[in-house]
Amino acid sequence: MNQQPYGIDVRLTRLEREVYLWRTLGLAAMAFLSLGFHSPGSDRPDKEIRFVSTDGLQTVVLSAEGLTLRTKDKTLVRLDFAPVGESEKLEAELMVTGSVSTGTGLSIRTGKDTALLNVQHLNFLQGSAMRASLSTDGLELSDS
Repeated sequence: MNQQPYGIDVRLTRLEREVYLWRTLGLAAMAFLSLGFHSPGSDRPDKEIRFVSTDGLQTVVLSAEGLTLRTKDKTLVRLDFAPVGESEKLEAELMVTGSVSTGTGLSIRTGKDTALLNVQHLNFLQGSAMRASLSTDGLELSDS
């Protein structure tokens, strides 16, 4: 009997090895392609508009999630919207970092100037001196 160097058994074993190798390579290629389509910044919204000051310190970001005001790496103000329960209504949420206090009213300070807002009136102070007051009684201005 004349035995061939490439008999059926040898060809079948070689074919099984090649099919296993191609399956493994195909699976690895699909894994690499899947990872390639994953963007590293997928936690950020796809579309956003950034306004940056000329010195690059202040940034305003407008996106589908809301409006954010930043200075350097610190978020100063964030305005976003959240659904109310199961309804289609949305409520606006405003987060302010800095010198804003809310108790019986709202107080906003910039340096020596202060604006006070509560149910009865709106006051404007410079230092400790009252400069203007607006209430249901009328407008009161102070020049001193």
